Amino acid sequence: MSQDGVEERAGAGRRARRLIVAVGLVAAAGVTVAVVAGTQLSRLSPLWWRPLDPSDQRVVTRALVQENQAISTLHRVRPGSWTDLGDRTVWLSEPWFHEIDDESATAWLSGRLPGWLAAEFGLDEWPEELSEVQVDFADGAIRVGARLGGRERGRVLSATLRPRVDDDGSLWLDAAGVAVGRLPLPTWWVIGEAKAGAAERLPDLDGLPDAGVVADALMGREPVMDSAVLRLADGRRVRLLAIRVRNGKLEVLCQTELRSEVAAR
Repeated sequence: MSQDGVEERAGAGRRARRLIVAVGLVAAAGVTVAVVAGTQLSRLSPLWWRPLDPSDQRVVTRALVQENQAISTLHRVRPGSWTDLGDRTVWLSEPWFHEIDDESATAWLSGRLPGWLAAEFGLDEWPEELSEVQVDFADGAIRVGARLGGRERGRVLSATLRPRVDDDGSLWLDAAGVAVGRLPLPTWWVIGEAKAGAAERLPDLDGLPDAGVVADALMGREPVMDSAVLRLADGRRVRLLAIRVRNGKLEVLCQTELRSEVAAR
């Protein structure tokens, strides 16, 4: 295997571990719910939270439609040209946009995320602490929440994140707030409690080196991805150039690229 292949496989492994640990951290954050269980505000769902049944066929259908649209968009053949970067030649497409509304994103999180994690990363058991996951796209921010506990009596832990792509191509999520229900909590405390309780509540995460990294990323201390690039099976890459949240939609500006050594194979 080439050095590039080794590095890409290692990078994929690191991203897989980070994703699994991120899910674990959210589940482990249930310790915060116990602390504020007696507060009335913690029992109320956020104002943006939607009534949702993940088993509803309409939700499942919407999730599948959104997934197929995203796959088709990523793999679409687009106009572009070869560019000489000095040490290599790269084919670059014209920049292109893709957008998703928060209801479609929530449908996918509810209807497809558990199965996708199992298929891609071997996460066979969805953490029982998580009964529902939703997302809301406010102006400039992504609000993501998870219901911890049963659907009827569980409480919603949510975070407000401001995404950005830095000049070096790294993807960041700057934390702007955390809440249980409608009760705001100190972000540093919630993430710290989740990080500390992850090993105890989710023993299968023991020994994973990225737990601290994920916690720091959720705190905005380091990027979620050093290079916001998605590698396609045919050798092409999709690079995230910019990200914007507005009017209930997540908008991304991307560019498809192909290295000359891949094209020559």
